[in-house]
Amino acid sequence: MRSRPYDRNNSQQDTTTIQKTAHAIAEPNEDGEIRGMGLAPIEDSHQRDGDAVPSLFSFIVFRRENTGGFVFNPYLFNEIALDDMGMRIIEHCNGHFSLKEITGIVADEFSLSHDQTERYVYEVFNKFERYCAINWRQQKRKHSKPIPDSMHSYPYPKITDCQARNVGSLLAPLSVLWEITCECNLKCKHCLIEAGNRERDEMSLEEVKKTIKQLAAMKVFKITFGGGEPLTRPDFFDILDYASRFHFGIKLTTNGILVDDNLLKRLRDTNVFSVQVSVDGLKQTHNAFRGDKKAFERATTALKTFSDAGYWTLMSTAITRYNVNELEALVDLAVQCGATSFKPSPFVPIGRGKENVEELAIAPSEIKNLAKTMLRKKEEYKDVIDMQIDGLFPWLFEPCSAGISNTIEGQSRVGCSAGVSDVVITPLGDILPCPFLRNFVAGNLRKNSLKDIWNNSDVFNVFRNLQSDQLGGECKNCEYVPYYCQGGCRAAAYTGGGDLFAPDPHCWKDLI
Repeated sequence: MRSRPYDRNNSQQDTTTIQKTAHAIAEPNEDGEIRGMGLAPIEDSHQRDGDAVPSLFSFIVFRRENTGGFVFNPYLFNEIALDDMGMRIIEHCNGHFSLKEITGIVADEFSLSHDQTERYVYEVFNKFERYCAINWRQQKRKHSKPIPDSMHSYPYPKITDCQARNVGSLLAPLSVLWEITCECNLKCKHCLIEAGNRERDEMSLEEVKKTIKQLAAMKVFKITFGGGEPLTRPDFFDILDYASRFHFGIKLTTNGILVDDNLLKRLRDTNVFSVQVSVDGLKQTHNAFRGDKKAFERATTALKTFSDAGYWTLMSTAITRYNVNELEALVDLAVQCGATSFKPSPFVPIGRGKENVEELAIAPSEIKNLAKTMLRKKEEYKDVIDMQIDGLFPWLFEPCSAGISNTIEGQSRVGCSAGVSDVVITPLGDILPCPFLRNFVAGNLRKNSLKDIWNNSDVFNVFRNLQSDQLGGECKNCEYVPYYCQGGCRAAAYTGGGDLFAPDPHCWKDLI
């Protein structure tokens, strides 16, 4: 059974304990595949000194970018960014170099003094230990391994013309949301893809496998399988088992209807580390919203079941006129169900939601009141649950720092991760920057590879180059943009009036 690698109720948990939980026994084969992510105890960490030998756990994945790179731990289900020096350090964490040797190599390559390098190297290794990325060995590995190229001769990936126009553009997505079917066993009033029956031309199992290989080759870190309801797809476990051969961290989104003990058993040998369940109100509200009198019971039971089984669990809530006065109780519910995180997001009118705008949409004044309540609940449960409330503009309660523009020079880009580090794959193979922006199709996997679409799509260009001076209305000259607020949600702006550069209709700044 999977264990959560970090006990959110014990923030003082030592690194050795975390590492013992997080260590995976699976080793990749020559194709980079792994067969599940089983857990096993490891030996106590060797005291870190100059002769200690750092070695990455087998489940850790890292990748270079044009500048620096990222390292990913699927057990923690997030990635951390590294600069060039950090990347050189992690490239030598293969069990063949001592801490002292790595320090010397980095000092030579970056022309730094030994003392400067030693301080930096120790900071980086402290970060790696907190991130459960390395194990300290007493001796070097016996089998030989090629010495990594020096930084100056390292074959950096070729920059495409499109990427050259996008300063800071990543070589591949970090995360993919994959809507693997339109089929769903509920009829939610806000469903963005109007899920119901399966589409006749959805991607086949072979097409899905081909795409998974592309994602692995690009070193995409995370896949979120959604829908529709992904568990309704007959070959879902064929897809999941195949994806679990690679170093992905996988999240499952589900409404909970089909979750049972048998499902839990089948998930044990897969790379599913995180589960998201939507709860859109207390019992009566949720059941009416979802169109099933057992929906609330199934959703909350699923949350508790996955939490008890050790998965990272996210309870998400679409904020509507029906549940805006229930959000405080929903936070308590998330805690009772053992959820790791709670994310309330204002309703966005897309898909089936367009038919119910008047019935569901809430006013900025309601969001302001809710933000105040959620900040209070966040403080109340600060050591218990991660509350993701940025969509409520909570920073507007704090005065904007007058000198911040002088301390963060040159930052004018706005927008979220859509098309920048994240992409969406629809059931028919379309590639989108965001699940709410259905009209912004960057390409289709039946016509082009994901790599080609990622590197050359004009649609992605738009999102990677959004600047604060392009925004309309009050956003254009707002002192909170882009240092506190990234211009709000572009999808909310677009779906609210067809203008990608309009103000976010959920912003309540003019109510201050």
